[in-house]
Amino acid sequence: MHRSIARLLLLLAIAAVSCGFFVVAHASCWPHERDALLAFKQGINDTDNVLASWQKGHHDCCHWRGVACSNETGHVTELDIGYTRLVGQISPSLLSLQHLEYLDLSSTYLHGPSGHVFPEFLCSLHNLRHLNLAYTPLSGRVPPRLGNLSKLEYLDLNSTSLHGPNGRIFPEFLCSLHNLRHLDLSNTLFSGRVPPQLGNLSKLEYLDLSNTLLSGALLPQLGNISNLRYLGLSFMQNIHTADISWLTHLHFLEYVDLSDINLSTVDVFFAANTIPSLKSLILINCSLPNANQTLTHLNLTKLEQLDISRNYLSHPIETCWFWNIKSIKDLALVSTHLYGPFPDALGGMTSLQRLEFNNNGNSATMTVDLKNLCDLESLWLDGSLALENITEFVRKLPQCSSSKLFFLGSSDNNMTGTLPDMVGHLTSLKYLYLSNNSITGAIPSGLRKLTSLDTLHLSLNQLTGQIPMLPRSLTELAISMNCLSGPLPLDFGGPNLTRLSLSSNYLTGHVPKAICESKGFDFELFCGTLK
Repeated sequence: MHRSIARLLLLLAIAAVSCGFFVVAHASCWPHERDALLAFKQGINDTDNVLASWQKGHHDCCHWRGVACSNETGHVTELDIGYTRLVGQISPSLLSLQHLEYLDLSSTYLHGPSGHVFPEFLCSLHNLRHLNLAYTPLSGRVPPRLGNLSKLEYLDLNSTSLHGPNGRIFPEFLCSLHNLRHLDLSNTLFSGRVPPQLGNLSKLEYLDLSNTLLSGALLPQLGNISNLRYLGLSFMQNIHTADISWLTHLHFLEYVDLSDINLSTVDVFFAANTIPSLKSLILINCSLPNANQTLTHLNLTKLEQLDISRNYLSHPIETCWFWNIKSIKDLALVSTHLYGPFPDALGGMTSLQRLEFNNNGNSATMTVDLKNLCDLESLWLDGSLALENITEFVRKLPQCSSSKLFFLGSSDNNMTGTLPDMVGHLTSLKYLYLSNNSITGAIPSGLRKLTSLDTLHLSLNQLTGQIPMLPRSLTELAISMNCLSGPLPLDFGGPNLTRLSLSSNYLTGHVPKAICESKGFDFELFCGTLK
């Protein structure tokens, strides 16, 4: 009997080992690594108790917040304390974590032992695969030894004051990190030319050099990074290109932002149309000559975001090439000076969530029926429409059972007619801007139904009559420079109202004392008697 039990236990042990359930002696935290973490904590001001679990009495540091260990060896492999408000020093004690693969100190106020200089000892953690120092106060040069971290796959130095070893020049030694899949150097002080060696990082899937001081011509070597999914090259310093053909080699690209690059001599839309995987195309202020190309076959069936704002296109809106792309969710055409009527195809873009068409010189007309755009959340048309009737305009807005429209801006548009009561059907509306038009009649009582309304701007119109009961959710109300008369409603205002503009009307009575005494209240004229 005992022999059978012993044999059974032996078989179970063999099965456990073969199935990977073998538990090593050091499955919990190694003492010297625990001590290193405690030493690291000593140099930190932790007012929010982020590291409260880091206690000497809690022997297994693998269960401390932000710490992860190998299941096989017990060595610390991850330290993730990003997006905390930790203040203090990045201690050299981290050198004891020689098995560390993942280090995230982003969005903290941590710095090196020599002030805000890059802590060079991090370059001795040779097993690092992930290093995120974004949004930290680090400044000065990036040490060349960083190029020795040959296993590094993820490097994020976004929004630091770091620069290259020779002045602010791009640190070319980063181009030797051939395992990199993610490189974010945006919002840094790197300057000079984009090095052609960047094209050697063939495993890169994410590259962001936006808002740096890099200058010169875009290099065709970027087309060698064939695995790229994300490419951010916006708002660099005087970047230009006479050849965009390299873009056609990036067959997996999903996001590209070339904003502020002079593309006046290339056909970027033709190049983009060869990339069916593209979801976001952002080309703000690129000196684009037009957007009325004839693309015989549209391949951009996955495109969700298109932003060509701040390009002086100056041709009819309806001739643009993108109106038949049903997948677009976010369309921005700000300051493009497109004119004429919107095409009927807009009414069929049922995926559309945001349309920005403001500051276009009051030369467009919106006669399209938008009733079927049930996903539309934001419609911004300020300073763009030639002449519209507000009643007809509201009737053509989405009429879905569950309206998602929360932002409607149509100020400075010469709109006439009366604001209809049916505006109250837009139950998700939070921001309504209709200032500086020629809207007449009374403020509709239907606005009371908009229980989520936060901001209402109706100033500089020709509104008449008394102010009706308005939503108590309002925090900002601007109805100055109209012809409104009579007293304010008894229930005027609300608990959150902080900005109120009533001037240049014919109102009588008093502003309720409770509003005047509200904390942070900003009243345009005075509190007390109105007339």
